[in-house]
Amino acid sequence: MALAGAFGVDPAYFLDRGERPPIIDREALEILQEETTSSIARESFRFPPHERRMILNIIRQLEGMRGIADR
Repeated sequence: MALAGAFGVDPAYFLDRGERPPIIDREALEILQEETTSSIARESFRFPPHERRMILNIIRQLEGMRGIADR
């Protein structure tokens, strides 16, 4: 991602392998470029799987609450 930024090209330029799908897709690159989101992913990766599912459930609950508040 740093190389893509330095050369002003899309990160896929370095990741596309021809006929094979890229190692990481564009959406994942955009997510990882956002500091808070990448920190959440990095920190949550240290938890065991069942605790990561709990974190995901909390995020989904927040999404649901936000939907109610927007009405």
